[in-house]
Amino acid sequence: MTSKLLLAAQLLTLMALASSAWPAPKTPEAPASAPEPSRSVSLDAPPKATEPFRIAVVDLFYPGDDAFASDGDREYALMLNDAVDIDGDGHRDPYYHGDIVGLFASGEGIEIVPYRIDDVEHAKTEILSELRRIQLDVIAGNPLDAVVLSWESSTLLKNFGTKLSPDKRGAYKAIVKSWGERFPSWQTSYEIILALEALADAGLEVYTIAGNSGAGAVNTYSFAEGVHVIGGVEPDHRGRWIADNALVAARAKAAFKVRFVIGDSPTVAGYDIDEDGLPDIPVRHMSGYKARPMAPPRQTHTVLKGSSYAAPTALKQRVLLDAGLRRIAKHLPGGLAPR
Repeated sequence: MTSKLLLAAQLLTLMALASSAWPAPKTPEAPASAPEPSRSVSLDAPPKATEPFRIAVVDLFYPGDDAFASDGDREYALMLNDAVDIDGDGHRDPYYHGDIVGLFASGEGIEIVPYRIDDVEHAKTEILSELRRIQLDVIAGNPLDAVVLSWESSTLLKNFGTKLSPDKRGAYKAIVKSWGERFPSWQTSYEIILALEALADAGLEVYTIAGNSGAGAVNTYSFAEGVHVIGGVEPDHRGRWIADNALVAARAKAAFKVRFVIGDSPTVAGYDIDEDGLPDIPVRHMSGYKARPMAPPRQTHTVLKGSSYAAPTALKQRVLLDAGLRRIAKHLPGGLAPR
């Protein structure tokens, strides 16, 4: 029995020596773009990637240069859709209202989902159609977290009394509904109000604007219950700019000076539209760039102004603040977490 055990031990020794004489088979190397994740855990390590906060923006978006048969058609569309001259060279640039609103709403961990209005002359009808499409997408399980509608259907404030009250939204909606019985346009406005409420009831954060028709007007979309109505923080002593009434839930910056800035390197240059010091719109996207690619970038004094920009700014601030609080909460004692 002892001799058998000795023989087995000798065989195991020989097998170990044989295996060490040959190189171990190489395992496939992971591609450079996907290195093997570190197995060490540190409080300073970035958190695992999470799902982005997805914001549906219902608005006009530039369709791309290929959508036009000629430069003349493109320039006419830029004029018809009120595109802004970002760099102040006298030529409208390929950014429609929705493109700008989307840039204001953009930030770390945020994804913009365009719901496109194609015909500015029938914008109200298309807004209603897109809001209903969002409802269907939510029912189908498509992930959306918020909606921004930076449009207005405004009328004189005095049609609803001398002073508005959030508690009387139902009465205000009834007035708009009665107008819709005689005027199709107001019927569409009323249905848009109901569509905004339906999205809020479905659990989405819905943001709309106070309106840009001054203190004597009201955006009837602000009658929608459960919707965040955003005004501007800038003073308007003459009451000629952004509407300000009791239906306004919050205020955010609504006037922004556009400036040419250079990013992390000279090759990353463009125009900062939200005053955070970072380029939002690259120089190469300007209308004049193709004709004068070697021309020095222009300084500009363009000002983007309106509650259209306050609404996405307010939503972005809320999302980024909430994300920051959640990151901080992971390191707080006692399991304290934000709302």
